[in-house]
Amino acid sequence: MRLAFIGISCFCLSLVSLGQNQKIDSLKGVLLNPSTSYTEVNTLNAMSREIYLLGLFDSAIYFSQKAMDLSLQLDYKRGLAAASINLGSANMNKGLFDTANYYFGEALLNYRLVADFKGVGAAYNSLGNILLSQGDYDGAYEQYKIALKIRSKLGDRQGVADCFNNIGIINYYRADYQKALQSYLAGLKILKELGNQNGIARSYSNIGSIYLQQGDSINALESFENGLSIQQQLGDKMGMGRSYNNIASVYLYESRLDKAMENFLKALEIKEEIGDYMSIGQTYLNIGNVYYVRIGDEKFNLAQRDSLMDKAHEYYYKSLEIFTLMQDKQAMAMAYNSIGTVHVSKSEPEEALKFLNKGLGLANEVGSVNDIKLSYIGLAAADSARGDWKSAYEHRKLFGFFRDSMLNEENIRQTLEAKLNFEFEQQQIKDRADRDKTEGIYREKIKWQKYLAWTLAAIFVLVLTSLFLAFNRRRLKQESSFQQKLAMHQKMQAAVIMETQEQERKRIAEDLHDSLGQLLSTIKINLQTLPQAQQHYYTESLLLLNQASAEIRSIAFNLMPQTLEDAGLVPALYELAEKIKRSSLYEIMVQVHGMEKVPFEKQTEFNIYRIVQEAVNNIIKHAEAREITIQLVKLEDTISIMIEDDGVGFDPVTIKMSGRGLRNITARSEWLHGNITIDSRPGKGTTIFIEIPIEKQSA
Repeated sequence: MRLAFIGISCFCLSLVSLGQNQKIDSLKGVLLNPSTSYTEVNTLNAMSREIYLLGLFDSAIYFSQKAMDLSLQLDYKRGLAAASINLGSANMNKGLFDTANYYFGEALLNYRLVADFKGVGAAYNSLGNILLSQGDYDGAYEQYKIALKIRSKLGDRQGVADCFNNIGIINYYRADYQKALQSYLAGLKILKELGNQNGIARSYSNIGSIYLQQGDSINALESFENGLSIQQQLGDKMGMGRSYNNIASVYLYESRLDKAMENFLKALEIKEEIGDYMSIGQTYLNIGNVYYVRIGDEKFNLAQRDSLMDKAHEYYYKSLEIFTLMQDKQAMAMAYNSIGTVHVSKSEPEEALKFLNKGLGLANEVGSVNDIKLSYIGLAAADSARGDWKSAYEHRKLFGFFRDSMLNEENIRQTLEAKLNFEFEQQQIKDRADRDKTEGIYREKIKWQKYLAWTLAAIFVLVLTSLFLAFNRRRLKQESSFQQKLAMHQKMQAAVIMETQEQERKRIAEDLHDSLGQLLSTIKINLQTLPQAQQHYYTESLLLLNQASAEIRSIAFNLMPQTLEDAGLVPALYELAEKIKRSSLYEIMVQVHGMEKVPFEKQTEFNIYRIVQEAVNNIIKHAEAREITIQLVKLEDTISIMIEDDGVGFDPVTIKMSGRGLRNITARSEWLHGNITIDSRPGKGTTIFIEIPIEKQSA
């Protein structure tokens, strides 16, 4: 009877946590001076995950809540989702399943809104963890399958490994140890490839639990101690608590009760420190098992045995209170079975039946084969104490059926085979790595010898080449200097030519306005002073004089607008637009922004004006447009010029080579160090876009 209930102590699994370890100190440094509010949110969430892995759940909740509050202010849904995952995980470990379930649901919603499918997979995995904690294996399995499908499709190998471990836990509870081990080994293989030490440690714990259930305490202890060693190096207190609990379970199985109690108390100390309430309940149950097993020690008298039973009963009840508060049905089934067994030992079979039947009902509800088996052996003992031999016989038969289904030879053979296959694969990987290393050393040696021979030859060639390059560099430097001087000379020459052109335009415009314009005005006045009776002979001549005066004014304006000379570029552009508008043939719009304090030389203003004037003239002559838009905008360090029309368009490649107007525009843009882009297609209008650097003009 006592030996059968030793198996209860093997409950040593915990849920797979999410995330990767990072340096907490570096995260603190980022929080002191985050580059953006979004960086602060992401760092708070990362800090919460790291603190959660250390088992500091209240602190993890604090950082996650700060991340959530800031995410709500920013409407940052990705940060909100990550904070919800962290809050859910911490609350789940505190036993607040309804709260955790709410946060995981919020995480799933927000990850879907931002189409973060990796986050969606994590949310489904977390929802599965909640159902697993509550003993709903079928529901948890469905959530894990969805998460596994998403993560496999995304190539999220860490997420796939987590799903394999979680599915292994479900198969473990269902006593399908061969499938459980396959899942654990598949997850462990990925975790080793990724170098995830936290995950490797958890996998060792899970695999050790299978060995212990099958009576292989040697391999179980080795797996648990491997996991503990990694967790101690990482400072993973939550993991260390699990491992101490698992190691104690091995000692309990071997009836080394002092060692078992020592390790259970180490586990309890860590779990109480970090507030891991679910694990505290598990440890209470295991300490109760130690007291219960000690009842069989012949060195204790009757009074001492009664005291041991009372202590076992006390710890079983403490565990039941925690499991009931957390609504963990599988753990409640274990506690009910354990309390029922104590009542059997106290010769209280009627009281024992109440607890054992409750344990059986919950074990059947969640499908925990191990707990069903323990319920039946307990019921058989209680029936025997009542003298109900028929019921005792039936219950013992059912116990044997479930025991044999869990420990049959084929199951053990398959488990051993899976272990050997995994170890063989790992050895092959190691041998291949060693072989590659040896071959690599040999290849490196040959390569080094080749390098040495080539290096000596290269040095000789290098000396000759250096002499040639030095001579050639001097020659190229002289040529470069000459080209720079030539370019500067051409630039200055072009500036002089343009300045001369503008001065000549100005002179011709003034001559036309002052001389020919004045002469025409005088002729017009003389004709108008003739007697009224004779003026009808000269009406047509007066009309022609008016047209000639208007034409001269237009030519003078085009040659050199007085506004450009007196008031500058922007007023001249507005005047040009007004002049074109008067024809009523075109809708023209001028948009100017940020040009108030641009340090332009006069020649630069003349060139920009001529570019715009040339482009508008081209539109009027060729485009058949109705609307013209001129934009002049100062950006950070450039001036952006855009001239756009809704005309017939053209092929820029063909026209650019032959059109004089576009050649003039291009030449002036290049003189201004500008970049010109012409976008036009037949029937789609034309846009000329020019960017001119301000610094080049002020220089």
